[in-house]
Amino acid sequence: RERAEVYQQLGRIDDAINDCSIALASVKDDALLYRRRGQCYFQQGKLGPALEDAQAAIQIDQHYAEGHLLLGKVLLEDGQVSIAMQFFVSAFTADHRCAEAYLYLGICFDLLKSPKEAHQYARKAAAIDSSYKKYTLEATRRALISPNLVLRLQTFSANVHELYPELLDDSDSQP
Repeated sequence: RERAEVYQQLGRIDDAINDCSIALASVKDDALLYRRRGQCYFQQGKLGPALEDAQAAIQIDQHYAEGHLLLGKVLLEDGQVSIAMQFFVSAFTADHRCAEAYLYLGICFDLLKSPKEAHQYARKAAAIDSSYKKYTLEATRRALISPNLVLRLQTFSANVHELYPELLDDSDSQP
C-alpha cells in the first residue's frame, strides 16, 4: 500500500496500479487500496475502472469520504453533474472536514451557472483548509474543469437541443 502511494506521488501511475492490484488480490476488503487504484485510473483518464474502484471502496466502507469524493469526481468528469453533486454531499456528510468535496460542489455550481452557491462552497473549503482560499475566485475554480468535461457538456447540450427543439426558449426569435 505504501509503495503504491509513493509510486503515485512520483507519477509512476502504472506501477501504482500494479501494486494496488497485487495487494487487492490477497486483501479484497481494503477501501483505501480500491480508492488509490481508482485515483490512479482517474489520473489516466480511465473513467470506467476508476468508477468501479470508487464504488468498491464505498461498498466496503459506506462512510469513507474519500471514496465518495472520488466517485463524485469520476461522475463529474463523465458529465453527470447532478449525480456527482450527490456524492460530493455524501463525502462531506461522512467527513465534514473534506474540503475538496466542498470545492468540487462549488465547481458543479459554476457549471450550473450559479456563482453565488459556487463561491459559498469554495469559501467553506477555504475555511477548512486555507490552501483552498485561492479557489474562492471563479477563474481559479474554472481552471480545475477539464477540457474533456467542457466538451462533454457542450455535446450534451447540443444533443438535447437537437433532440428536443420544443424545449428551446424561442422568445428571442419572436418579433
